[in-house]
Amino acid sequence: MWYKGGNLSYFDSDLQSIIASNTVITSLDLEPATNAYGISWVQTGQSGGFDYRLEIVPPAEIQSTVAQDGAESRIITAASFDAKGQAYLVSYGWQGDRTTAYDVKTVIVAPQDAATAAIQLAGAGYAISAFGGNDTRGYVLVGTKVVGDTLPRPVNVTTPAGYTPASNRDSGNFTQVLALHEPYGSPSAGYTSIQEQ
Repeated sequence: MWYKGGNLSYFDSDLQSIIASNTVITSLDLEPATNAYGISWVQTGQSGGFDYRLEIVPPAEIQSTVAQDGAESRIITAASFDAKGQAYLVSYGWQGDRTTAYDVKTVIVAPQDAATAAIQLAGAGYAISAFGGNDTRGYVLVGTKVVGDTLPRPVNVTTPAGYTPASNRDSGNFTQVLALHEPYGSPSAGYTSIQEQ
């Protein structure tokens, strides 16, 4: 795992320095109010394999954009909003498989509704492949599944109200897919954590 953050005015050039065929961006956070950004990625030791794409679209076009990406065998791995409210969507295709089609569903929610939205997506068989946004524009969750897959995905949820373990715990291997910390004094103050199997 690699991480980088800095002044938002350097975002484009810093992003270009990260992009490579052996790199997958896993998280993107644009913070216009503080003129900052944060990004994380994974990198394999092998060269080649991943086909990067950045799409910048208005919120009303997020669902149609990600649906087209899924039909083209691409997975959205990161999402955020800029100062104008445009959605930044990072997707990847894998050169070793250009035939698997994905169903993709997105929802944009207020912070206090992120856990409920993640549970609903997982219950319909979607893996949360991207999560991002802010308190002003909302948070976008991108659910992805192979076309026709309906098997629910178990999730563990921790919110300020408590902990809800996955109903089906066939495996102890759960991965953090959503973490949202609200500042003290906000209506949903606390830490929301979603772990998906």
